[in-house]
Amino acid sequence: MVIKRKRIINVEKYFAKIPEDKEFYIRVTVNEGNMDYTKGYSDKESFVPKPIGPVTRFNLYGKEYVHTEKEKELREFERDYHVVDWHGTDHYGTCFQSRMCYPKEYIIPPLSRIHLENGTFRSDLIKKGDSELLNLSSRKFFSLHLAYRAIVA
Repeated sequence: MVIKRKRIINVEKYFAKIPEDKEFYIRVTVNEGNMDYTKGYSDKESFVPKPIGPVTRFNLYGKEYVHTEKEKELREFERDYHVVDWHGTDHYGTCFQSRMCYPKEYIIPPLSRIHLENGTFRSDLIKKGDSELLNLSSRKFFSLHLAYRAIVA
């Protein structure tokens, strides 16, 4: 199946005909528009892509989820200050402030890799049942501005 779009929001209509238990991968052909991503990498090499947009930033760094449905908790912040008094003397220091904040949860980055093989970028093998990996891989490939031609094999 060949998909010629710059951004895919919902992948369900494209992968509806693939059986649940079959493994597949997403592949993008290397051309002039995405040649910069191959710099520094040789053929048959895997790498985690540099952050370009929100999906690739999550893939590399993860994210924090703020639980607004839970009660706020007391959190203490440390900050530096600088004050000039009426004599013109500088005063520096550190103060601690307490605030009520919603609890945060850190989501670990998946660190999905891109494989460079024979002039194409390829994702890891994906099962259709693994919807979280499917969404991440497809968005990563289709929103990287690499998606001039995507071939699902």
